Amino acid sequence: MLTVALQENGLPRAHVFGGINMAFGVMGPLLRRSGVIFIRRNIGDDRLYKYVLKEYVGYLVEKRFNLSWSIEGTRSRTGKMLPPKMGLMSYVADAYLEGRSEDILLQPISISFDQLHEIAEYAAYARGAEKRPEGMGWLYNYIKAQGERNYGKIYVRFPEAVSMREYLGPPNGPIAQDQAAKRLALQKMSFEVAWRILRATPVNATGLVSALLLATHGVALTLGQLHRTLQESLDYLERKHTPCRPARCGCGPRRCARGSGRAVQRTPGHPRGRWTRTRVAHRTRA
Repeated sequence: MLTVALQENGLPRAHVFGGINMAFGVMGPLLRRSGVIFIRRNIGDDRLYKYVLKEYVGYLVEKRFNLSWSIEGTRSRTGKMLPPKMGLMSYVADAYLEGRSEDILLQPISISFDQLHEIAEYAAYARGAEKRPEGMGWLYNYIKAQGERNYGKIYVRFPEAVSMREYLGPPNGPIAQDQAAKRLALQKMSFEVAWRILRATPVNATGLVSALLLATHGVALTLGQLHRTLQESLDYLERKHTPCRPARCGCGPRRCARGSGRAVQRTPGHPRGRWTRTRVAHRTRA
């Protein structure tokens, strides 16, 4: 998605760091030729691997290549952002502090979706199912699922960039010699990047309704109670100037959220009357 966005706007593409588990079959050579750099998901105590990876990242920084990776390290599968991982970030910071670049701009990028086709898979993980390894069968099912229904839009947003020089000082400066100070500055910088991603991520109607239902801890809500709670939440989001995704139906966030609330269905005969399923109310107008 990022590669397409950069290409359509005439910007140079970035080299993307990805897990080695995605280098299966013909996907490995194809993705490598498109700029993907496969690395181990768990390096452990392999000092040689760490050294080679660090030097390679330093070389890319010195040659002014754009680099891209997930600051969370993986997907949370809950919609909640995970704390930033310091692995690749620390290698980039070390290259900067060694003087391989005068400054490095960390560009936060928020990529969010109206809906994900992996929802059923995530629910199975939450119930204790094990993650199946990626392979050609997984790739076929993934491609097939894209045409089964309309999953809405993908939103790519670019908040203000973070200057590494602002947080770490000049190259070869005092922080480069003080490991404790460098660790603290690196954490502050990484959390600032994560915070800017969160601020730029828009709220959609389905996610808002789902969050409100989860906050009841399994207790059922009447439609009127849900509407009142939605109204309070939307008022809060407006006061905080939180970005909201434009509805696919074009009816605005408030009406769309109420429509999503009406689409919540209850399974007949379920004990305690819990709300168990949410159906999206958005429809594309003709």
